[in-house]
Amino acid sequence: MLIKIDGKERKLPDFLVVGAARSGTTSMYMYLSQHPGIFMPSVKEPSFFCYAEGLPFDGSFSRAMTLEQYCSLFAPAASGQCIGEVSPMYMVYCNETIKAVKDFYGKGEVEPAIVMILRDPVSRAFSHFTTKHSRGLEPKPFEEAVRDEVVRQRIASGWPASYDYVGLGRYYEKVRLYKENFSRVRVYLYEDLTKRPQWLMKDLFGFIGVDDSFVPSDLGKRFNSAGLPKTPLHAAAYKLLTRYNPAAFLARRLLHERTKTKLLKMLRGRLFSSNGAGLDAETEARLRADFREDILKLQDLIRRDLSGWL
Repeated sequence: MLIKIDGKERKLPDFLVVGAARSGTTSMYMYLSQHPGIFMPSVKEPSFFCYAEGLPFDGSFSRAMTLEQYCSLFAPAASGQCIGEVSPMYMVYCNETIKAVKDFYGKGEVEPAIVMILRDPVSRAFSHFTTKHSRGLEPKPFEEAVRDEVVRQRIASGWPASYDYVGLGRYYEKVRLYKENFSRVRVYLYEDLTKRPQWLMKDLFGFIGVDDSFVPSDLGKRFNSAGLPKTPLHAAAYKLLTRYNPAAFLARRLLHERTKTKLLKMLRGRLFSSNGAGLDAETEARLRADFREDILKLQDLIRRDLSGWL
């Protein structure tokens, strides 16, 4: 949509997929990108709105985007295309994001549609940990990384919020805030994506106002799945490809997000095993008890049966 900011008309998204991280947002991005009536930028996760309020930067780029850089992502959109973007950090920093969106869109005069996809918080936490561990970004075992005292110490020391694997899975308050502040909010479950992806995408297309008869290719295919390195050498190779070295950074900037996702998926298939160490039963039981109250409140809020998460 066109929004006038500082006297200049700019293209901003008609809808935002705000998370949750490790819950199928990459697959959703890939499917949305195929629809001829939708424009998705070449950059997935620009995360502009959560950093527009001056938060310390915690993104995938060398620095936070400016408004000009963000709007330039949508410049290629054709007239009549529905514009969207996917940034799971918008759920991590929901308060900052909501304030910034309202500021840029004009305090409720117009607003984007909000889309969420949520995953069993225990599975989500372990998947998030596994992703960081495989990239050499998490030095501790899962059982230790989710201890309250470790999380408190890390956050107090300035570690990014993405290391609070448990906190990111307490969805109730985040969903409540989005539903209170925006009139059009649609919440899906990870199970919808894995068990009935065609229904999910048809419903999503209808929600954002494009032709819902379109069926994306590769429905049900997993993108950006987590795994553990097959050997320390494999871990080092993947770390070299994904961490911030100049050559890898330049290559990532030159690749379209869809191409980059497919390339990394191929590399993960060669470097990673899907049969890594599983979640310790005692830790799982403790986490499920910890999440129980939040899940029950969320269940009432979104009117979906979440008994499978308990």
